[in-house]
Parts: sequence; structure tokens; C-alpha cells
Amino acid sequence: MSQPQEPAGPVNPAHPAYSAHPAYPAPAPAWQAAGQPAGPPPGFYPAPAGYMAVPSPPAQPLLLPLPPGTQLSSHGKRFGAYLLDGVLMVFTFGIGWLIWALIRWSEGQTPAKQLLNMRVIKVDRMRVASWGDMFVRDFLTKGLLVALLGLATCGIGHLVAILMIFAGTNRQALWDRMCNTFVVDDPHGVLVALPQ
Repeated sequence: MSQPQEPAGPVNPAHPAYSAHPAYPAPAPAWQAAGQPAGPPPGFYPAPAGYMAVPSPPAQPLLLPLPPGTQLSSHGKRFGAYLLDGVLMVFTFGIGWLIWALIRWSEGQTPAKQLLNMRVIKVDRMRVASWGDMFVRDFLTKGLLVALLGLATCGIGHLVAILMIFAGTNRQALWDRMCNTFVVDDPHGVLVALPQ
């Protein structure tokens, strides 16, 4: 008795002519020995009872909701503001920059941040950093602690501290992480109008 011929071309399993027939069972997978019951391939282990798969988080989510009318300052703008503050400090012999900063700290800005329409925000309040917050952030943390770290490491520590803006979701430098702050663009000054 002759065996049925295989159809030429691709097989459409949905076509009635190619439906499963008890006389012609589907071939066993390569890992399954002849006559053995069907099962998972070798090396496959079922999940334990009660196991629940946890979906992976979306890529780099923003950890904090921003106040309306603002957006997180870009990496380039953050780094540019850092460099601009340095240039302004040199050209004003430090004294001019310090006086300017003491005035602008009450609105969460340094001289460069004022020119670039940026503001420092306190994470816990989601409001503009106060004068005291800016004093701790810019003078004590950034100006003293990070500067001493830079001196002790021949500048490497200070460079790493600013480059940390490229390593986190909220683009925080070391002093932002230490003081619980981050920097946003506020081109229309909406944050100043919010109640503190």
C-alpha cells in the first residue's frame, strides 16, 4: 500500500484538507524520545506555585511629577549652566558673582540659572528652593564639601560630582542628591507665583 504524498508548497493548517488526522499524528519534537509522553524541553523548569512575574519598568521613567509649566532641564543645559557660573565667577572676580548669587538664591537660582531661566526645586515640597536651601546646596555642599573632595582627588572628585547629571533619571549632580533637589526650566516664572 502506498503512503500518501506530502503536499507541495507551504501547508496551511487552517485549510480543511490539512486538518489533524488520527492516522497521521504530528511528529514529536526533537527532544522527545519515541514513545515518551509530551512534555517541556530539557532544562525547562516550571515557575513555583504562587510565582508572579513582575513587569519591567519603562526605560528611565521620571521619578517625580513636575510642577505645571516646567520641565526637567536637559543634560546639556545643566552642564552649560555649571560652566557659565564658572565663567561669570572668573569675570566678576568672584565677588560680583557672590553678591549676585546671594540675591538670586531667594528664587532658587544662581547667576547662570537666572540667565538660562532655570530654577532649583526641593523634592519634598516640589517648590522653589528657599534662600536657606540654596545656601546649604551651593555654598556648604557644592562650594565647600565638593570643592574639598575635588582638591583631595586632583579635581577628579569634582568632575565626577557634576557628571552625575548624566547618570540619573532626574539629572541630579552630587550636590542635588545630597540636598534633595533637582533643576527645572521655568521660562515663564510660574514657580515664583506658587505658594511656598
